[in-house]
Amino acid sequence: MAADRPSAATWFADSFGDDYLALYRHRDAREAERAVAFAVRHLALGPDDVVLDLCCGGGRHLAAATRHDVHPIGLDLSPVLLAHARASGVTAPLVRADMRRLPFRSAHFDAVLSFFTSFGYFSDDGDDLAVLREAARLLRPGGRMMLDFLNREHVLAHGLGDTVDTIDGLRVEQRRRYDRDRNTVDKTITITDPRQPTAPREYLESVRLYPADALHALFERAGLRVTERFGSLEGEPYQRESTRCVIVATADHDTRE
Repeated sequence: MAADRPSAATWFADSFGDDYLALYRHRDAREAERAVAFAVRHLALGPDDVVLDLCCGGGRHLAAATRHDVHPIGLDLSPVLLAHARASGVTAPLVRADMRRLPFRSAHFDAVLSFFTSFGYFSDDGDDLAVLREAARLLRPGGRMMLDFLNREHVLAHGLGDTVDTIDGLRVEQRRRYDRDRNTVDKTITITDPRQPTAPREYLESVRLYPADALHALFERAGLRVTERFGSLEGEPYQRESTRCVIVATADHDTRE
């Protein structure tokens, strides 16, 4: 998007494109391999298990999952990221859809995995609840979900402020703010190409800052019984100062509202 100011309500429809791939290229295959290895090991996933990579992005976790001998399926809203996944050699099935309305039959998956803060994107927590309910619907009885989410306390203590970097000759300014009224961390990204007389490109990322206990309660409302909470994808115990909040939950279809 060009000079138009992005909308907090629909930012996720605009911000996951070619610039996103450049900005987050440090999130690479090695990091994905470690994350997937932890998930496969901890959830005891095997060769017959069907796994959904929810918001699969450019496909780096899908590629790792394939190497771990499970049957992954990737879903994302961004056609740019899905095209990148296929071009990079991902062989798993790819589906374009909104994560609030997942186009799969019920009880089809053994696990749903969500990596790298692919949650909390909506201004209404009812939409976030819908995402978790859809995940619960897709899981077979006893199937599990692993959500890799930011940790609110760590973000408020260390994740705000401004940065300016140069990436591939582009000036990248990032402004991070906490919106107390909406309970979100908002990042405005402005990209300027000094070699071109074009208007800066501006993107917004806005993620709900759920405290760990509130996130736990949202899972329970969705019919997902939380069994474990970690502070990283290395399995570190969750603490207030942890960098991440990784939740593992089991489908409990009898308790869904």
